[in-house]
Amino acid sequence: MSALHTPAPWEASDPGDYSDFDGQSRVILGDDMRIAVVHWNDTHNQAMCDANACLIAAAPALLLAGLGVWNNVLNGDIEATTEQASIALSQLRAAIASTQGDAA
Repeated sequence: MSALHTPAPWEASDPGDYSDFDGQSRVILGDDMRIAVVHWNDTHNQAMCDANACLIAAAPALLLAGLGVWNNVLNGDIEATTEQASIALSQLRAAIASTQGDAA
């Protein structure tokens, strides 16, 4: 799989007012562009939105780590020797596929 997403690193900005948001948002930036904006309000609290922003910012690193594990599986360096390992690897394969918009 080739990376079609904006290159890493991605960074979650400090909370603030980013011209079109009223001070209740965090912007995730990568390669000098907005990747995403996480906005909180009365329904969605700041702590949850902060956690979402951090998760989004970590996405490229998580994908890279997942691809590393998956490539080790394909090379035979890691084997699914238990049912739990097999399930976890299946979930990893599905998660990696979803980063490309593919169904697993």
